[in-house]
Amino acid sequence: MSLDLAQVVAQIEDLVSILKDVGQERRAKLDFALETLQSSLIEFDQLRRKIDSSKSTWLVADLRGRIDFCQPAPSCVQDFVVLATDGSHIDVDRHHSARCFVINIGIAQLQYGSNPDAWLYSSPPLYFRDDEVVVSFSDGRQAPIEGQLLGVKRSVEECRVLAERAG
Repeated sequence: MSLDLAQVVAQIEDLVSILKDVGQERRAKLDFALETLQSSLIEFDQLRRKIDSSKSTWLVADLRGRIDFCQPAPSCVQDFVVLATDGSHIDVDRHHSARCFVINIGIAQLQYGSNPDAWLYSSPPLYFRDDEVVVSFSDGRQAPIEGQLLGVKRSVEECRVLAERAG
């Protein structure tokens, strides 16, 4: 059956109406927040004086600056590199004759600035050897790497690869 665009257009019009209402409500809330901020500056100064003159026997939070304090953003670094890793895995299938799993780790290195560049890489090793598919404990016990434990191993591998690439 084909898509009836007339029905979708009517729904989009409803969506636009709701978004306009939400935008007006948001603007009203922001205006209220700004008014509250401005009106509380006097109270803030009074609170600072009260804290400074108090002789309490417990710790009181120190008010370092004003609520409306603004500071310019620091200048942006011109040349920088962004690194990221992300992983996925294919879990052990108990119904297959070979006990194995795959952990795929993707790496992205993006360089910004005067010499921009991108390097993308993926490494999907297959784990199948006896010492690769179990975790061994100091007391001699072993546990199969599957399910949540495989997720933990994948997370550790993501961190390891990221640290190697950053080093």
